[in-house]
Amino acid sequence: MAKQQVTIKLKENQRVKSNDRSIQYPNTNLITVTRSNYPHGSTQDFYRYTHEWDGTRFKLAEIQDDNNIRIGGIREYNQKVPYVSAYYWTSDTSKALIVGVTTTKGDNTPTKYYAKSAGKSQWHPLYGSYQPLDAEDLEQTLDELNCYFNNGVTIDLSYSKSKSGKKYCCPDNTHTKRVSVFKKTVSCVQHSSSSITYYKHEFTSDRTSKLAAIKYHTYPSRRKRVNIPDLNLPTKDSVKVTVYAFYSDSRDLVLIHVESTESSPVTGWYKKPANGSRGHDENWTTVGINTTPGDLENKELDCSNNKNFKELAKELKKLGCYSLQQCTIDPEHLGQNGVQREEVPAADLSDQVPDTESETKMLLQGNGLSDGAKVGIGIGSTVGGGAITGLALWKGPALIARLIARL
Repeated sequence: MAKQQVTIKLKENQRVKSNDRSIQYPNTNLITVTRSNYPHGSTQDFYRYTHEWDGTRFKLAEIQDDNNIRIGGIREYNQKVPYVSAYYWTSDTSKALIVGVTTTKGDNTPTKYYAKSAGKSQWHPLYGSYQPLDAEDLEQTLDELNCYFNNGVTIDLSYSKSKSGKKYCCPDNTHTKRVSVFKKTVSCVQHSSSSITYYKHEFTSDRTSKLAAIKYHTYPSRRKRVNIPDLNLPTKDSVKVTVYAFYSDSRDLVLIHVESTESSPVTGWYKKPANGSRGHDENWTTVGINTTPGDLENKELDCSNNKNFKELAKELKKLGCYSLQQCTIDPEHLGQNGVQREEVPAADLSDQVPDTESETKMLLQGNGLSDGAKVGIGIGSTVGGGAITGLALWKGPALIARLIARL
């Protein structure tokens, strides 16, 4: 028997109270609704509700929104589909952000996504085309729509977002961009040629907006969520959250300072967990650095008398940021020219001293000697700098003197 046309009702999603318990509607129990977190194994800031009929395709008559109003503009009406999905923010399940219609199973790109226009009641294909989004684009679009419709702000610490220096969050010009980005530089008066750039992301709150998440993107991986101890998200109050981001020389996010003004303020330095990520969630760990954001603004920072700044420089070096590495060198390890000495252990050549003239000739020809010893004999103290130089200066003259005494 042919299946009847089906109307999908998003309002039924409100009846699903947990991921492991589904509901059915209408009275004939044709459609089953299940809930899951989205994205799978990632930041999971959203719920996905799936409407399907015993796993087989049905003819889609229409989709009604959370207020039982028909959603216009869906191109798959009157077509057979296996299921329809709707996406919501986990902290506000009263209105769908995106609706997806899947037309065939097994296709690499079977789902077409639709979203409500900002400030309007019409729905439209995302990005104005019929081509579906990939998972990365879908998550980013959900974050943007969540900012607009739910005032849920996501701080994006991706290097490209920081470098642009532009305000962001909310996809439409009718809303003021919620996050400001400032490029900053910190340097040491003792090493004026050395400096490091960091970026300040500032969430400008109002009476209704709240911070939903802190994320960043790495290539080729997907976006990752930064979890900070004691920073409960989404924030329940209208708060100001500021994040100072440092990147390694390879442009990886490695160190941040977080400040919040919520009822239980959170402030401190944090770095990636040593044991890696849990999926795409990262529980960042506290770093014992006492430098404050106010210190970073100080134009008179001096590593020779500022222990806290020196600690910051050392931590950055450990994490792959080498711009301030001169500040990590202790004075006793500096040579006369102010460059760090590198002590290279010399090879023991005492057993290479010949007992006969023929052995001396063999030795001078290089038989049985390492390359370093040959250099020591051949050029002695005429070489300057480097590991081989150390060998020439320390072993070369002594060995040559003993050779001369034998001749």
